[in-house]
Amino acid sequence: MRQLTPTESRLLTFLVGAVFLALNIAGAKVLMTTLQNQKSATEAARLASEDSRFWIEEAAELSPLSRDLPLAPAMDEKTSGSNLIQAVRSAAESAGLTIIEESLPGAPEDSTEPVAVLRAKMHGPFSGMVRFLYDIQQPGQWRSMAMLTLKAEASPQNVLAEMEIRQYYSLSDLATATTTQDLAPSPQ
Repeated sequence: MRQLTPTESRLLTFLVGAVFLALNIAGAKVLMTTLQNQKSATEAARLASEDSRFWIEEAAELSPLSRDLPLAPAMDEKTSGSNLIQAVRSAAESAGLTIIEESLPGAPEDSTEPVAVLRAKMHGPFSGMVRFLYDIQQPGQWRSMAMLTLKAEASPQNVLAEMEIRQYYSLSDLATATTTQDLAPSPQ
């Protein structure tokens, strides 16, 4: 091999230096990306840990309250709708409201728990409507308003309400007993 001239050796030195610098920059970029990904993963794990800790603390705080809250009433699918209609009719009557229309459309498709749904239209005094809404949504009764529309009527103080009331319930005790006790092997 022949001896390099001074300009060729200088050019070779610059070329080796440029390759060395490019490799260092690429390595630093890979290192920075790895550190950033590791930092993001650590932050996500920390947030997940805080969220889990929050729910554990909430469960500990709510545990005594859950003993005081009555269980959802035990019903079967056949009687749940009629029980809801009777409850709504009696609450509306005691509040001085008149039911115009009512229907049982069935449980919504996205519902994960047993629920009876009643759609109703009623009218009467506004104070009676407030009393009705208060009576129908007591926590121990496991009822809620999924939809409520109030419109003023021609006479003052009266309103027309369209609503969807949901009654949550647990399957009857007989059905629960069938699924838990009858499946267990009998002692012989």
